[in-house]
Amino acid sequence: MQPLEKMHCILFSHFSCKKGAPAKYVDVQDFSNGLAAVCVDVSGVRKWGYIDTKGNMVIEPKFTIMPSKFDKCGLAMVADKEKNLMFINRQGQVVSEKYENITAFCNGRALWTTPCNGRGRILSCDMMIDNN
Repeated sequence: MQPLEKMHCILFSHFSCKKGAPAKYVDVQDFSNGLAAVCVDVSGVRKWGYIDTKGNMVIEPKFTIMPSKFDKCGLAMVADKEKNLMFINRQGQVVSEKYENITAFCNGRALWTTPCNGRGRILSCDMMIDNN
């Protein structure tokens, strides 16, 4: 589903919005594996969380940088206040260590490079280094 902007509201095509109602979300991303990242304004600070296809907030907005979509592994990349990258599951639980240089998962793999030598490693869905 593609997000739409209509009548001063950001909404998804199957949600309703009353004319003149304040926007609930500052920004929204496409659904991926049943969840979509949404951004809300909390006292002037933008925070990201996730909603399900019924519009329920399932992972509370707490991330200050736009998170990635959920991969087929059921993991998404998020950043903490110090901008360290880590992965969460669909319940919002952190399931990895913190990384400085890592990509989001794509087809069950993420690329991690070490800052000291720049050598690349491949992480699999279970967060194990894949030497293949």
